[in-house]
Amino acid sequence: MLGFDAGYQPGAPIETTLRRITVGYRVVAAVWLLVLSAVALGSPDPALRRSVVAATMLLVVVWTVVTVGFSSVRPAALRHPLFLVVDAAVAAATLLAPGAAGSPTQLFYGGYPLSTVALAVYGRGFGAGIGAGVVLAVTAATRFAFPEFGRTPAERLSQVIIYLFSAILLGWSAGAMRRSERLRLRAEQELSEERARRARVEERAELAARLHDSVLQTLALIQRRAGDPPEVSSLARRQERELRALLFGDERAVGWLGQALHSRAAEIEDRYRVKVDVVTVGDRPLDERLAALVAAAREAMTNAAKHAGVDQVSVYLEADDAAVSVFVRDRGVGFEPDRVGSDRRGIVDSIQARMERHGGRAAVVSRPGGGTEVELVMTE
Repeated sequence: MLGFDAGYQPGAPIETTLRRITVGYRVVAAVWLLVLSAVALGSPDPALRRSVVAATMLLVVVWTVVTVGFSSVRPAALRHPLFLVVDAAVAAATLLAPGAAGSPTQLFYGGYPLSTVALAVYGRGFGAGIGAGVVLAVTAATRFAFPEFGRTPAERLSQVIIYLFSAILLGWSAGAMRRSERLRLRAEQELSEERARRARVEERAELAARLHDSVLQTLALIQRRAGDPPEVSSLARRQERELRALLFGDERAVGWLGQALHSRAAEIEDRYRVKVDVVTVGDRPLDERLAALVAAAREAMTNAAKHAGVDQVSVYLEADDAAVSVFVRDRGVGFEPDRVGSDRRGIVDSIQARMERHGGRAAVVSRPGGGTEVELVMTE
C-alpha cells in the first residue's frame, strides 16, 4: 500500500489537479452516501440496524471533513502512510456496516470506498492504489458471511472485483496524467533552453554587427590615414565614445527615428567627408526594432560613403501606420550583390540579418555603373 508510482512527483503541477479531483470525488461520494443513508433511516428496520447506519453516516461525515481540511491546509498529510491506513479502515467500515444494517442498505456504501482507492493512487502512486483495492476487495469478500449480500455467485464476485478493477483503472489514469505532465514540463524546458540559446546567438550576432559597423571600420580608416596624426587621434576619440555607448548604453537610442537618422548621417559625413542628405516624411518614437533599422541604415550609408566613389548619399525616410521604410541611395560605381565575397559581411550581417532578427526585411538593388539602393522596411 505504500509503493510509489514511477511517475509520482509531489512538486509537479499536475499533483494539485489530481488532489482536487480526488478530494472532490470524496465529497460527492460522501453526499451520495448520506442521501441513501437518510432513506435507510426512514425504513422499518430494527433500531440496531438503523443505529449502525447512523454511526456510519457520522464516521463518513467526520472523515470527509478531515480529508477536506487536510487538502486545504496541509495537502502533504494526504500522502502520509498513517492517513492512508486510517482512510482504508474507514472505507472498510462502510463496506461491513451494511451487513449489520440488513438487506435494505446492502448497496448503500459500495461507492464511497472507491474514493479511498483514488486517494491512495494520488498519495503514493499506482502500487498504493492496487494495495487499497486489494484491502477493499478482501473486506468485500468477508461480507459474504452475511447472507443478505449477493444473491448469486456473479453478484458476489462483482462486489470483489470492482475494487481491483477500479484500482487498476485509476492507477493507470493517474500515471498517464503524470507522464503527460512530465513530457510537457520537459518540452517547456527544452523550448526555454532553445529560446535562451537563440537569444544568445542573436545577441552575439548583433554585437558582431555593431563591432563591424564601428570598430572594424574605424581601424580600417586609421590604417589608411596613419600619416595624419590629428585625424587618427580624432578617429580614436570618436571610436572610444561609440564603444562606451555600446558597452554602457547608447543615449541616442532615446528619441525619435528621424533624429537618430540625422545623427547617424552626421557621423558618416564627419568620418568619410561625404554629404548625406536626409529627407523624412513622418516619424516614430524609437524602440528596439526601429533602433535596429537605424543601425542597418547607418551601415548602408557607410558602405555608400566607402565604396560608391561619390561625394553625396541620399537617405529617404517614410513612416506611416502600416510600416516604416528607409531608402539609402547613391549614384556611384555600383556592384553585383551576388558576387560579393563571403568575407564581406556588412550587407549580410549588419543589414539583412539584422533586419530579419527584428522582424523586418532588407533589399539591395545595384549594378555596375548604375549606383546602389538599399531598401529597409519594418512593418507593424
